[in-house]
Amino acid sequence: MTTNAKAELLALSATTDAGFESGKDADIIARIKTLAAEVEATNPTPDPSAHLAKMNGRWKLLYSSFGLERDTNLRRISFGTLPRDAKIRVSEIFQQVDAATGQYDNQVEFTAGDAAGVHITRGQFTPDAADKKRLSITFTANAALPRGTTATAEQLRAALDVGSDDKLEAPLKFTGWSDVTYLDENTRLMRGNAGNLYVLVRAS
Repeated sequence: MTTNAKAELLALSATTDAGFESGKDADIIARIKTLAAEVEATNPTPDPSAHLAKMNGRWKLLYSSFGLERDTNLRRISFGTLPRDAKIRVSEIFQQVDAATGQYDNQVEFTAGDAAGVHITRGQFTPDAADKKRLSITFTANAALPRGTTATAEQLRAALDVGSDDKLEAPLKFTGWSDVTYLDENTRLMRGNAGNLYVLVRAS
């Protein structure tokens, strides 16, 4: 792999708007798949479970083949646990990883009217003993919270048209796994148990 392959992969991934536009240009998606395989073939960290500290921090999702939707609702992204009719518009997606505690939180930043919020899916990961690149992941809870220093829970509820008796947090209980197929100081590629590709870069 050359540095040009990685640079091209990141540049093309960014043009897909985190995957929201992934179905609109088959040539770009095909090129992303080719570049991802090329980058993965020279992974500088083939045994990420031995270098978990490299995963620490906040990561931004550049591309996903998952089939993301920009306009959606809380029920859909909360696995059916939060109010069905709370409409949202997704802005950016991040992941927060803490190797010391095993924290593995997915964070979907969104707006609802004039209110800014974030939906957090709380997870824990453990390295797979039999596969040095695989992480076993258990998601335990999710919540919609106000985002930003001036946002309040009341403003978010009003924007979502969610009553005070409706909970904006709920437990979860499901497991899966993801393979860390490329990892360096600022870039991470993942392959999920459903076969999806994720391209992430370290957030500032």
